[in-house]
Amino acid sequence: MNLPNLLTLSRIVMCIVFVALLSVPRGYAEWQPRAWEVGYVLAVLTGFTDFLDGYYARKLNLVTEFGKFLDPLSDKVFAVAGFVVLTDKGIVPCWTTVVLLSREFLVQGLREMATNSGKTISVSYLGKV
Repeated sequence: MNLPNLLTLSRIVMCIVFVALLSVPRGYAEWQPRAWEVGYVLAVLTGFTDFLDGYYARKLNLVTEFGKFLDPLSDKVFAVAGFVVLTDKGIVPCWTTVVLLSREFLVQGLREMATNSGKTISVSYLGKV
């Protein structure tokens, strides 16, 4: 397991903690506002590790097939989990989450079809924005 893949795996772990922290009901505990603050910090840290894993993979020539699979998966897990929690809290409208989920399933399905026909679709810079 190389450094970029460890960073990518850490994003999935941070996602689980992020969801747990943001799932604390408002007013449920005195530490709930602190849980949300830590959740926001984790969201920023997750974005930073997303940058770092790609940077180190390319800079140190540590690009792997596992990393190519895991990196976009962890991005999707974090985005979908975050939107679902924020929708549950009434912060993000439900339709926004439905659009995001639909897009993710559509893109993943198209990628799978392309892979099955022997084509590789790389992630573009615009696709990360």
